Amino acid sequence: MERSDGDSGDAMKSDTTDLIGTIDERLDGKLVWAIVCALLIVHVILAWQAREIGLVSAQDDGRYMLLARSLRDFSYRDIYLVGLPLHSVYPPGFPVALAVWGVIFGESFHGFVLMNVGMSALALTIAFLAIRRGWSTTGALLCLAVMSINPHMVQRPGGVRSETLYIALSFVTLWALAPRKPNTRMLWVAAAAAVAAALTRSVGLSLVAAIGILWLMQRRYRPLAVFGVAAGVTVGAWMVWSAVAPDQVVGYNYFADVLDQSGALGLVAALGQRVADMLPNYAGLTLPWVLGVPTIPGTPVDNAVISAVTLLAMLAGMVTLFRRWPIAIIYMLLYGVLLVVWPYHRPRFMEPLIPVMLATSLLGISVIVGRFRAHWALPAMALATALLVFGGIRRTTDLVEFRASCGPLSLAEPPACMQADRASLLRTLDYIDRNTPDDAVFVTAKPEALFFYTNRQSVLLQATFVGEWESYVGDLRRKGVDYVILGSLHADELVRLAPRLEPLCSELEVEAFFPPRTYLLRLGNSESPGESDACQALEDHRKANVNRRFTEDRA
Repeated sequence: MERSDGDSGDAMKSDTTDLIGTIDERLDGKLVWAIVCALLIVHVILAWQAREIGLVSAQDDGRYMLLARSLRDFSYRDIYLVGLPLHSVYPPGFPVALAVWGVIFGESFHGFVLMNVGMSALALTIAFLAIRRGWSTTGALLCLAVMSINPHMVQRPGGVRSETLYIALSFVTLWALAPRKPNTRMLWVAAAAAVAAALTRSVGLSLVAAIGILWLMQRRYRPLAVFGVAAGVTVGAWMVWSAVAPDQVVGYNYFADVLDQSGALGLVAALGQRVADMLPNYAGLTLPWVLGVPTIPGTPVDNAVISAVTLLAMLAGMVTLFRRWPIAIIYMLLYGVLLVVWPYHRPRFMEPLIPVMLATSLLGISVIVGRFRAHWALPAMALATALLVFGGIRRTTDLVEFRASCGPLSLAEPPACMQADRASLLRTLDYIDRNTPDDAVFVTAKPEALFFYTNRQSVLLQATFVGEWESYVGDLRRKGVDYVILGSLHADELVRLAPRLEPLCSELEVEAFFPPRTYLLRLGNSESPGESDACQALEDHRKANVNRRFTEDRA
C-alpha cells in the first residue's frame, strides 16, 4: 500500500520493525479503511450506550453548557452566579463549539452528547492518521482497536466535556508535524490547531511549548517567531486574564489552585513535593488503569509488575519513536510535567495522551522483544493488543450494562441505579423549583445544576470561605443568601461548609431533608435565634459521613 507521505517509509526502518514495515506494504488500502470504519462504528455505538443519563452533579458539564448559553448572548459570564461575573476558568474553545451546535440544533444535554460522540469518532480517526504517519499503518490499526473500546475513551464522550475536541485538535498538530520535512502549509495547520487546542483546554500549553521546542531544534526561527506572536495574543491573553481576574479562590481559579497549595514551603519547594507525590501515582497504577490493562482483583503484586512492565515498554517506545515522530514525544513529556506539578490527581487528566501512550507502549514491546527474537516482535505486540482489548471490553461492557439499567432521568423520581447522594440532589432541585421564590439565592457546591434545572442563582461557595468562621451565616445573609444546600457530593461540603455551619446552627432552619444526606437549610432570623432543628440535622449530617466510601453509595 502506498504511504501518505514520502518520509514515512524511512520512518519505519529499524532492526525490530522490518516485519511491520513489510506488512504495511502488503496491506490493501480498502481493507485498512474497512477496518477503521468498523472500529469507529463499534466506538460510536459503545459511547452512545455508555452516555450519562443527564446532567446531575458534574460541574464541568453544567458549566460548559451555561457558558455556551452565555456566548449565544454575546458574553462570557457565569450566569448561574449572582452578579454574572466574567468567566476566567475554562478557555472558550469548547463553549464556542457548544454554542454553534446549540444555535443549529438547540440546547439539550443529549444533543450535546451526540455532538461529543461524533467528535470522539473524528478524534480517533485523526489519532489513527497521526500514528500511521508517525509510526506505521499496522501500529495505528492496533492502537485504534484498543482506543475504540478503551473504557475512558468510551465514557468521556458520554458527557459534555472538552476532552474529545481537545484530542481531535491536538492530534491534528501531531499529524501535521509527523513528516520529517513538513511543508509550509503543514506548519501553519499544526500551529493553528495547537492554538485552538490550548483555547479548548489549558493543558494545551504543553502542545504550544512542544512546537516551540521542536522548531528551535529544527532552527525554524521565522515560523517560530510568527507562531509565538500568534500564541501570545490568543492563548497568552487568556492566561493573563485568568491570572488577574477577580474571585481568585481555590476551586474556582487555576492560578489560585496552584499558588494556594504552596503554603509555608514556598512555591518551588511545594512543586518539588508535589512531583514526588504525583509521579508515583501516575507512573504506577494510574497508567495501566487508563490504558485498560487487565489486572487480577485483590492481588497487589500483579499490579506492581504490570505497572513496571507498562512503564518500561513506554520508555523504550518513547526512545525509538523520538527519532521518527519527535513532536509526539516532546508533547507527551511536557504534558506529563504539567500533570505532576498540578495539585490534583485525576486519572481522566491522562486521557488525551492515551493514543500516544498506546503507540509508545506497543512499539516499546516490539522493540524489547525484538532485541531477543526479531520474529517475536509482532506476535508480542499483537498479544499486548489482545490483552488491552480484553481489559477494555470487560470494563466497557460493565459500564454499558450499568447505563442500560438506569432508565430515563427524572428529578422527582431519580432512577434506582443512581448514586444515593446524586439522587437526593435531584430531589432537592425538584423541591426548590416548585417551592422556593424565583429570586431566591443559594449557596451550594453544585450551582451549575441548580441553575440549569431551576434558574436560581447562587453565591460562589468557595468565595464564602474567606471570612471569619464566627460570622459565617451573617456574611451569607449580607450577601443575600436565602438557602444553603448541604449535601455530600463535594469535599468542600464536608470539610469546609458543614464545620462552619454547625456552630451557628441556631441561625438556620431545616426547610427540607432528602435521604440519605442532603439538607435544604433556610437562613433564619438573626435577631432572635433559638432552638433549631438545624442543630440536630447538622450533627446527623456529620455522623452520616463518617468513614464513608463514596463510590459504593448506590441507591
